[in-house]
Amino acid sequence: MLALTTTLSLAQEQKYSARVVDGETGEPLPYVSIYRSKGHGTLTNEEGLFAISANAGDTLSISFIGYEKLRLPASRLKRIVQMRPIRKTLREVTVEATEAIMKKVIRNMTEDYKNRKSAIGTYFFRMTTEDFKSKELAEAFISAHSAINLRDLQFRSGYRGEEDTEGDLRASHMSFTNAHNLLQLGPMVNESSFWRLDFIPLNKATYGNQKNQREYALFRTYDFRHEILISESGDLIYKIPITFKADTVSGKVLKESRGHRIHETVIDIPNALPNEDLSERRVIEGLLYVDSKTYRPLSFSGRVLNFQLNLRMADRDFYEPISMDFHVDYTQENAFTEVKTFSAHLNNRLLDMRILLFNVQSGDDFTKKKKKNSSETGDNMQKSIDDAGFDSTLWTKDIILRTMREEEIVKERKTQERHEK
Repeated sequence: MLALTTTLSLAQEQKYSARVVDGETGEPLPYVSIYRSKGHGTLTNEEGLFAISANAGDTLSISFIGYEKLRLPASRLKRIVQMRPIRKTLREVTVEATEAIMKKVIRNMTEDYKNRKSAIGTYFFRMTTEDFKSKELAEAFISAHSAINLRDLQFRSGYRGEEDTEGDLRASHMSFTNAHNLLQLGPMVNESSFWRLDFIPLNKATYGNQKNQREYALFRTYDFRHEILISESGDLIYKIPITFKADTVSGKVLKESRGHRIHETVIDIPNALPNEDLSERRVIEGLLYVDSKTYRPLSFSGRVLNFQLNLRMADRDFYEPISMDFHVDYTQENAFTEVKTFSAHLNNRLLDMRILLFNVQSGDDFTKKKKKNSSETGDNMQKSIDDAGFDSTLWTKDIILRTMREEEIVKERKTQERHEK
């Protein structure tokens, strides 16, 4: 009987798909979480579309921070799923109350990192890069230390495809990239040489030799005040904008020669830090959502100020300012704060880059022997993807649907591969 029941259950499993939109504006909602059960889930893509394998009687949980959660049987899934923003708020708050909340958040995140820093998650990764000449898509499965922020990335399987304006596959215009450093970002960042000297909201202050150096940078260099969101189910969420105090964060071009630009950035923080050269330090600010019961982060939507990108194209070096927005979602399913999803968008006059990361498995032992086809990420992320090789069995999971543009890039790659055989 047990075997028969299992067989019938598997036979009934099918793909369910829909588009998730804001119930008030009708705008697609990207990176909404859809779960069937622990370990079986997916995200919407940038167009709000998703597909997931499930039985008709399975209950799908659809969630997005700042919106009311939805739970419905897969059989009742409509083509368009509308999510309603949480509207009920309590606005009578003070800075002192917010500071007390943030101290608890910082303490809990610090403890989670200390106690679970060896924990590892497995993630599906996708990155697209586009410029005036070419477009490239990379997909991979990676493992990383996952408590608080991602560290020590290891590629398990990867794939890259590229087209130029004529639709021909060619060598990457970014043959070297350390873009994996972007995946380390969050409101608190540990073990990162790349972001070590930058302004990270929940990291401790490390500037100068002042007696109060142990104070958190948050209370000296950021403005913040919270409001309380109350969902229909009665859950309370703290919504906390965190804004940099600097009077000026601006830049100007000092010199330009043969496409190489040198910029100067001015960061002025009155009475906040000792007299130091801050011109090369990046600044992170954004919007933090916190669980009112556990005082642990739910999500952080951030932006990077004073960010410069070094891009080599057509035998020329471009050192350009670039805009970067990113979003990280957390989960506490394993009793600690773990990165669940990460997305980022970078763009300037030369380049548009989009990154997406989604946790597909947690709880692996990082001390286990490396898989034969794994590749540790050094300074060159693209080389690590190529070295890891391609394992088609990993792509049987419910991964995030590609957008129409991403499918076009992959199609060009497959067409070129057939021509080469």
